[in-house]
Amino acid sequence: MERMKKAVTATEEDKVWVSCETTVNLGNYENLKLGAGISHTLLPGEDPFAVRYELMSRLREELMEDADNASEENTVSRRKARRL
Repeated sequence: MERMKKAVTATEEDKVWVSCETTVNLGNYENLKLGAGISHTLLPGEDPFAVRYELMSRLREELMEDADNASEENTVSRRKARRL
């Protein structure tokens, strides 16, 4: 019971970590799994939940852009292969 009474205290190294992953269906039974992560050292007075939301939004946007690019590159590669 003594453990439960301990208070959570902030330190100089408090961080927020966010990771995100997605799977892109490339067709023809091929998939590409993309993942990324980011961390942020909290500044005094920063709201960790707001920081987490901002990081997740930014990371998701970048990851989805990468997924779209990978899908487009795969489509172009398949078209070139058909011409050969």
